[in-house]
Amino acid sequence: MRPEKANIVSDLSEKLNRSPFLLVTDYQRMKVDQFGELRNRLAPAGAEVRVAMAVVIIGGAGSIKLSRRRAV
Repeated sequence: MRPEKANIVSDLSEKLNRSPFLLVTDYQRMKVDQFGELRNRLAPAGAEVRVAMAVVIIGGAGSIKLSRRRAV
């Protein structure tokens, strides 16, 4: 894995380990203004919206500590 991707995976894994929630969504049909609105509405709660390729998420999944997390 390239060093840039390794850094992204490491950062993503770190954030996921600190977070009690993870929301995965298909944003393909969202318009730019809708995506911006989503970011703006989540920001006051301290939430971040990150876009990552599936391969990067899968790469970071190995270092995520899952405990009592479940799909909603």
